[in-house]
Amino acid sequence: MSGVAEREVTALYLRYKGLALAVGATLVLERDAGELAGEAARLAVDARSLREHAGKPYCAPIEACAGAADDLRALAIRPGDGKLTERVRASHGRLRREVWKLIPCEYVPCGGTAAHVHEREELGDG
Repeated sequence: MSGVAEREVTALYLRYKGLALAVGATLVLERDAGELAGEAARLAVDARSLREHAGKPYCAPIEACAGAADDLRALAIRPGDGKLTERVRASHGRLRREVWKLIPCEYVPCGGTAAHVHEREELGDG
C-alpha cells in the first residue's frame, strides 16, 4: 500500500469518536469501562499498524488517533484521574485538528466544500 486513503483515516476517526462517547457515557453512569479499555487498545494497535503504510499527509492524524486511543484506554481504566481527563481532552483536540486538515467540515453536512458560510453562522447563533 503506497498511501492511506482519506476513508481509512475517517474510519479510524469514527471508531475513536464512537469509543470516546461510549467511555464518557460509561463513566458518567459510573459503570465499569474495562471492556471499552480493550477496544481503545485495539484501536491504537490498528492505527499504528496502518501508520506503517501511510503516505506522509496521513501520518499525523493516524498517530494522533493512536495517542488519543491510548489516553482513552488509560481513562477507562482509571476513571477518577482528573489529569487523565485533561489528557484525553487534549489528545482528542489534537486528533480532531489533524483529521480536519484532511477532511474539513467533518461535523457539518457541507462535506468540506470550498469556502462558504453556514446558515447558523449567517444567523449569528452558531
